[in-house]
Amino acid sequence: MSIAIGEQDYFKSKNALKTGTVSIITYALFIAMIFNLFPSRLANLMGSEGDLFAGSLNYIHGLMPFIGANLCMIFLDSMLKTLGHPRFAMTMIVSSILLNIVLSILFVTQFDLGTFGVGLATGASITTGCFISFFVVLRDLKSHPNLKGKRGKFSWRILGKIFYNGSSEGVTEIAMGVTIMLFNLTFLKYAGKEGVAAFAVTNYIIFVGTSILLGISDGAIPIISFNYGANLWPRVRQALKVVLRTNFILGVIFLILLWSLGEYVISIFLDDSSQNVIDMAVHGACIMGFAFLLNGFNISSASFFLRLSTMRNGHW
Repeated sequence: MSIAIGEQDYFKSKNALKTGTVSIITYALFIAMIFNLFPSRLANLMGSEGDLFAGSLNYIHGLMPFIGANLCMIFLDSMLKTLGHPRFAMTMIVSSILLNIVLSILFVTQFDLGTFGVGLATGASITTGCFISFFVVLRDLKSHPNLKGKRGKFSWRILGKIFYNGSSEGVTEIAMGVTIMLFNLTFLKYAGKEGVAAFAVTNYIIFVGTSILLGISDGAIPIISFNYGANLWPRVRQALKVVLRTNFILGVIFLILLWSLGEYVISIFLDDSSQNVIDMAVHGACIMGFAFLLNGFNISSASFFLRLSTMRNGHW
């Protein structure tokens, strides 16, 4: 969409929007059906057993009714940025997270809902953000001087490009999910629940750092795509340099923080009675911290090439 808008080809942009919208809704409905029909099998597949099974299943039950809206929220976040509302997109994500925290505390401490309440809070908060984002996107499309009044068409060709374009990120996410599942199974077998807890806490830390790097890279997507479509290459190069430089500096900072303040940061998630878990998590975080040195470059480069691969030789 961003490339087509940069080219001032608004019919092509609406075709991409229609294709993406139909595809994400269909996929969201499919995933929601899987979650609602096979919650126990999903929990078992992720390695949940024994004492962990009940808590995992309760969390899935709390999240199940909202899983489709959660997926649509990712799509709407990209749409807001494409339509020129990056600040509002960030506000909605941050607001959803803050609401999630408040509802989680309320459901667990006041209503004693346990992990079911945590899943319910996550689903309800993101769904709220999803509905607000949807109405803002809809309002913008109706009032946009160049996009309003133009009817898009679903295109299998564009859908193929969408799958191709997103395949690198898709495979990365799938690989990450499978890797975490295998690590959980391995830790559960050799280190018990303490090993799983240590690995989970380490992943929280890595996830926060990686999310910041991803956020910076994704924030440049509309800028790079639009200027690429408009053939403004100096701006494309300038945006890429800023992203690469920023992510490298942040990677160094994250590594230093994990090495110098790793135990303090991990202690935020655990109390003093879990010292054995803290020790394991600190050791793992120090090793995994090295990934930040190159991770920013990998994420930025993949994002850059991903945004330019949508269109070649002027054709979708």
